[in-house]
Amino acid sequence: MNEIKCPNCGEVFKVDESGFADIVKQVRDREFKQEVESRVALLESNKKNEISLAVESAKSAALKDLSDKNLEIAGLRAQVEAFSTKQQLAVAEAVAAPYAAPIRAKPVCCPIVVPQLVGGVLVAV
Repeated sequence: MNEIKCPNCGEVFKVDESGFADIVKQVRDREFKQEVESRVALLESNKKNEISLAVESAKSAALKDLSDKNLEIAGLRAQVEAFSTKQQLAVAEAVAAPYAAPIRAKPVCCPIVVPQLVGGVLVAV
């Protein structure tokens, strides 16, 4: 027989082995359940924090990638603009080249008339 003292009134009870085992089991089960609930709450809190951190990390990585892509696009646009300007200049030079400098050929038997651009007007020289 085991003796159990009441924490409230201080009275001592005598309990046989099976009753004592039942009381111990109830106390152990209650404490175990509280510990499990506490750990589950802690794990859920940690899980929420990790998810939030992962989401923020993914957002940060996506924003960095977006920034890198925008920078790359701006560089490519500048290259296209430079190429377009260079191409337009080459076309303008190619169109103006025949009129830029007079062609002087050695006269063979008669003088050759060479057209020349003077003040925006094509004249024969």
